[in-house]
Amino acid sequence: SPYDLIWSDDRYYTLGFSASHEKVISFRVDRMCNVQPSEQEAIPRPEDYSIAAYGSKVFDMFDGEEIEVTLRCENSLMKVIIDRFGEDVHTWIEDDEYFCVKVKVYVSPTFYGWVFQFAGKIKIIFPDEIAREYREMCQL
Repeated sequence: SPYDLIWSDDRYYTLGFSASHEKVISFRVDRMCNVQPSEQEAIPRPEDYSIAAYGSKVFDMFDGEEIEVTLRCENSLMKVIIDRFGEDVHTWIEDDEYFCVKVKVYVSPTFYGWVFQFAGKIKIIFPDEIAREYREMCQL
């Protein structure tokens, strides 16, 4: 059930509900083949559906398991966090140099890559399993 067409990384994606995944996911348009109209009723958008919310959770259009993570960030990155997750993001002061943020993300290798690009200025501190998985990826 398609909902929106979006442009990301020089590609079009359609965002919609997948019955086989039982959730809203993205489909890369240029990889679709044999697309045909269907007589099936479309599944209406979920009440909490938001293209903006989806965009703030997904990294480079790779989704994964949606998990609430806590990140410890250098103060200089506040604008980066707001740009990525929006102005309503939940943050709190850790100390004079750092703040923490709690966000829902689709955990994937591209999420870990996003964290990695800040060269230690962002640290995953919760949940422990996600922090451990990130550290293991960094050692490869």
